[in-house]
Amino acid sequence: MSIQRVTEIVARYSNKPVSENAAIFQDLDIYGIDAWELLGDLSDAFPVSFDGFDFDAYFPSDLAFFPYLKRDDRPRLTTQQLAELVASGKHWNAFIQASKYSCP
Repeated sequence: MSIQRVTEIVARYSNKPVSENAAIFQDLDIYGIDAWELLGDLSDAFPVSFDGFDFDAYFPSDLAFFPYLKRDDRPRLTTQQLAELVASGKHWNAFIQASKYSCP
């Protein structure tokens, strides 16, 4: 259930098809204020928190000069990871510590 709802929320911010394995920045071109608002929408819709999330490690700002040049240098944050976070009901740091994912 949560992957469908998360996918619907993510799709609001991208014109590209959203799949479970789609990376928010690298595949869907969501970054800057749009990425910030996406995380806020997820926090509003589900009992999760992004406290401790290193936003700048995952997303360039809207003011970044050619944000796509650094696309491969950033860790991938996927729709599936966001759905797993939502399903866990944890804040970001607790989710990462208990999951198979690593973060910067």
